[in-house]
Amino acid sequence: MGIDTTHTLILGCGPLAYHLIPILQERRHQIKVVGPSAACIDHPIVNLGIEFIPYSGILMDDLQNAKIGDAELFLALSGDDNMNTMAAQIAAQIFNVANVICHIEDSSKREVYEQLGIRIVSSTDSVSKTILDSVEIQT
Repeated sequence: MGIDTTHTLILGCGPLAYHLIPILQERRHQIKVVGPSAACIDHPIVNLGIEFIPYSGILMDDLQNAKIGDAELFLALSGDDNMNTMAAQIAAQIFNVANVICHIEDSSKREVYEQLGIRIVSSTDSVSKTILDSVEIQT
């Protein structure tokens, strides 16, 4: 009997992806990363034992080349809110990926994206809450 793995596709190779990959690997995720070759190819992320698929410039082609249809988890973590939300919609609505999470910086758009059925995480919201909680503790 084999050990179950979760097929995970990550869009983006920035600090958030770099932080999450080792944690997900410990949790038995088989990971592929789609990202810009200039930013990712020399990034330490490529030394983490993941498959890297460079951007071609056509999002749908990039996701298909990464075999998004096989993914059980899709994380949209690029630095571009528009790319993240478009990719998350494609993953959820066209390829029926069961678990899709989209990171955005501009939390003012959160409600719009959530109405489209996209699970949103916003570091802006999280950091703001942490700061406000810290301020309350101090006062």
